[in-house]
Amino acid sequence: MDLTRLDKVIEIKPGHVTVQAGARISRLDDAVRETGQELLMYPSTRQMATIGGFLAGGSGGIGSLRHGMLRDPGNVTYVKVVTVEPEPQVIELHGDEIQKVQHAYGTNGIVVEIGLALTQATDWVHTAALFDGYDKALEFATKAQSDGFDCYLLTAVERRFAPYYKKFGDLFPDDRDAIFAMVAPGEMERFQTEAERMGGRISFAMTKPEIGKAGLQPAYECGWNHTTLQALKVDKGWTYLQVAYPRPFDPKLVMRQMARYGDELFWHHELARMDGEIQIFALPLVRYRGKEETYELIRELEEVDGCTIFDPHVVTIEDGGMKEIDDTQIAFKKLADPYGLMNPGKTRGWSADMARAD
Repeated sequence: MDLTRLDKVIEIKPGHVTVQAGARISRLDDAVRETGQELLMYPSTRQMATIGGFLAGGSGGIGSLRHGMLRDPGNVTYVKVVTVEPEPQVIELHGDEIQKVQHAYGTNGIVVEIGLALTQATDWVHTAALFDGYDKALEFATKAQSDGFDCYLLTAVERRFAPYYKKFGDLFPDDRDAIFAMVAPGEMERFQTEAERMGGRISFAMTKPEIGKAGLQPAYECGWNHTTLQALKVDKGWTYLQVAYPRPFDPKLVMRQMARYGDELFWHHELARMDGEIQIFALPLVRYRGKEETYELIRELEEVDGCTIFDPHVVTIEDGGMKEIDDTQIAFKKLADPYGLMNPGKTRGWSADMARAD
């Protein structure tokens, strides 16, 4: 279902925006920035993704370092849903009720309007710090987060990704590991001082307009799943996994994983917050060797390393990451999609006998 013509920014107020679900996130964020505000978070696909798609399939991204995950209280305030039936009804969800449709992948009603919290805009400095060793890069990033550096993004990318970041050239050489970041202007001096103290150096530090003039990608396209997209442009033999690390995060676990898997996995790590606590994710590139090998890898990461895997190789929501049926979302599907027409087969919680017979 194409909702991209439902693209109006309905109302911008201090601390809040109401927008139609088909609006592109880049246009939405640009609109709220004209009022001195910005979105709390967005995916690395900011330029092309719609806000409704992010609500339906996203969990966090750029900004999650600062503002948590999409489902954390207060980030999404309101959702308007149209039911799928001969005489469609309009349902409005507020507060925690939005969990009935958030991350439901369009299985339980047509989302047409969304309310989002906003924060004061910052002219983020897009920067990279280079280190001779991925462990050193991770140690710097985790210290920057625990020390409360005001950043919108902190992502660690190991040196083997450098050939996929072609636009950066010597700014991301293949003999250094990188921290790509979006740093508040008033924090940039402290960021550089700390990076240098820990053996790193700043490769570049530019505003977003300067990044564009230099022909470089913004920092938000250097992390999260844009790393996968950039690699696939060069080598179609990759797939990926989504990994959540046990708390508290231990960089030594990453180094053991790198030694264990060698060239079969390329690593990058995303610093975020979830439920108010520091949470580290990884979206490693995985050399695809078949289904059996993939699930042996998943077993090792979960059972040996204590990680949680959100599996992108499955169809259903539950098998991908939820791990259990969300009865609340299924109950809402009975109300908003009583004939079971929305994204059939995407959830194990819905069976054919639940569909309305008339």
